Amino acid sequence: MNSKQHPGTRDFPTLRAALLDWPKLNDRQEVWSEIEKVIQDLEQKNGAIVRVHVPAAESYVAVTFANEPKVIGAYINVGHIDHWTELPNTSIPDSTPYFRSYLSTSQGQSAGHSKELKSNFLTCPDCFTQVPKYGECACGWTP
Repeated sequence: MNSKQHPGTRDFPTLRAALLDWPKLNDRQEVWSEIEKVIQDLEQKNGAIVRVHVPAAESYVAVTFANEPKVIGAYINVGHIDHWTELPNTSIPDSTPYFRSYLSTSQGQSAGHSKELKSNFLTCPDCFTQVPKYGECACGWTP
């Protein structure tokens, strides 16, 4: 996925450059440190940032990490960040398979607050190991 495939997508050299340009939060810099903290935590688990972009609709800022360079690892929205990697104080809303980190700009939750977590893992009936809900066990079983 690159901007040539999706007209209007804008790539940025850094997360801060994208936030500065993104009209939904560019005037609310007080939340940038919260966003940067979550992204730093994701970098520790997923490797360095390899791409930051904003789609033409400007609905979110997308961040891609080194461990999965073809998959968007974090979607930054006005009130929350959706991401594939579990972090402390995250929840899994009913409406999405992502983990969600709430920001202080959230209308529905307070920053750092999490609802009761639903497990994002299932137990393989063959090996009895924990398998991500959207993954595959080493033995080949998929949920």
